[in-house]
Amino acid sequence: MIKTILVPTDFSSNAKVALNYAIKLAKIETSKIILFHAYHLAYYSGDVTPELIPELNLVAEKELDKRLLSLSKKVEKEHGIICEAFMQQGLFVDIIEQVIKKKKVSLIVMGTKGKTGLEEILMGSNTTKVIQEVSCPVIAVPEKGKHSAIKKIVYATDYHSMDVASLEFLIDIAKDSKAHIDVVHFVDENAAKEKVDHLSVFEKKMGKRNNFKNISYKLLDGSEIDQTFDTYIKKESINLIGVSTKHKTFLERVFGKRSVTKKLLKHSNIPLIAFHHKK
Repeated sequence: MIKTILVPTDFSSNAKVALNYAIKLAKIETSKIILFHAYHLAYYSGDVTPELIPELNLVAEKELDKRLLSLSKKVEKEHGIICEAFMQQGLFVDIIEQVIKKKKVSLIVMGTKGKTGLEEILMGSNTTKVIQEVSCPVIAVPEKGKHSAIKKIVYATDYHSMDVASLEFLIDIAKDSKAHIDVVHFVDENAAKEKVDHLSVFEKKMGKRNNFKNISYKLLDGSEIDQTFDTYIKKESINLIGVSTKHKTFLERVFGKRSVTKKLLKHSNIPLIAFHHKK
């Protein structure tokens, strides 16, 4: 159950997109939203006397707090959900884990600007840095694109033990959203039979842990991964892509190669949920 959703905001357009996505999810999950803004003290030119700097920073801080509180109250009034405003001084990436623990955050929903959610994870960015630091899942919501209701989720697995926890989190979302989950593994025609059979073993393992029925396990052609994945995403009308960053990147872990990254970046309008499992 997703009790608390943290939505970082700098009041930009992509942060607004992420908030709208989080609101829809919060209504389904009956979650509380925490609007979070990380700020730092401003530096002033030599024209400003040192005595004035603390006062100017205090004024700026109060203005930010007022703006954040106004936005949270607007969310509560218009959508009927609990929305808390919270600010903390410091660089976002440096303090985010403290905030997660302090506020008992279940999920972070972040907007991504200029890149797709998938590209953020594959190519490296501030979002990637956050994912590598936090102990909870992160949904990267691309600024552009239509973010429809979650009805079809895909999760790519290489049968890592940590995939079980990731899938159980997705199952909770799927239950409340009445969504279907596809668990996929890519293999080529030269794959060893035991690797193919492992999907059945993984399916049985998940079945013993959870009685969720609206889930399928599929083997996909791994000889032309980019074409296979692109066709699959379109044909199945996927709304949410689930990946694990246990190893460096989604492609390195699931596909073992990075040569197809540019072709995979077509999925610009699909939110991505990333799970980072620390050792």
